[in-house]
Amino acid sequence: MSKSNYIGILIVSIILLVYPVYTLIINSEWTSVVFIFLLIIIGSIGTYRACRSINSNKSNNNDRLDS
Repeated sequence: MSKSNYIGILIVSIILLVYPVYTLIINSEWTSVVFIFLLIIIGSIGTYRACRSINSNKSNNNDRLDS
């Protein structure tokens, strides 16, 4: 997956959380809003790093098979 796919996943997850976050903002529960956004950011970074390492391992294995 390319970097743009991960950005797309991040945007979709933010769009899906618009209503719950909007409700929390109306109720003035800012700590919950910050917590949700931190979870989204940490999750997307973790997913990106995990898939990047999987892709690099695949390319390393292909290099070994070619030689």
